[in-house]
Amino acid sequence: CAVAASSVQFERYSAAHRAGCLAVFDSNREPFFAVSERAEFETFLDQHTAESYYAVVLEDGAVVACGGFGEFDGRLALTWGMVQRAAHRNRYGTLLLAHRLDALRRVHGSVPVHIDTSQHTEGFFAKHGFRTLAVEADGFAPGLHKVSMVRDSD
Repeated sequence: CAVAASSVQFERYSAAHRAGCLAVFDSNREPFFAVSERAEFETFLDQHTAESYYAVVLEDGAVVACGGFGEFDGRLALTWGMVQRAAHRNRYGTLLLAHRLDALRRVHGSVPVHIDTSQHTEGFFAKHGFRTLAVEADGFAPGLHKVSMVRDSD
């Protein structure tokens, strides 16, 4: 059953959400993330969330999704978006994406938005207006391709 938009709460990430975000990551390892990416995600949470926008989606006080955006190499890009695996296909991803795009537009206006994702979520982003620019086989890890996508400005 799909979640009602009114039943979720968005909060800016804080260290209090760290364990919940790591649990969401762990629930998505293989095929969505490589085990080796966990250390990179931890570093991101510990060192980069203050300089970029990162949010959590809470349901009954528990982190069910997280993701953000930032400026990297002169382009705006979505970062580390994920939904608790048991909650996939319940609209959390769509709600999180809409929240991130709205927050990005408030700060930066209507601009192209990039994402590097995998072949497993390429279809989700394509459904929401992103188009594939390039695919790098095994770009994240063996069997986990790096799919570079963009959503043109609205």
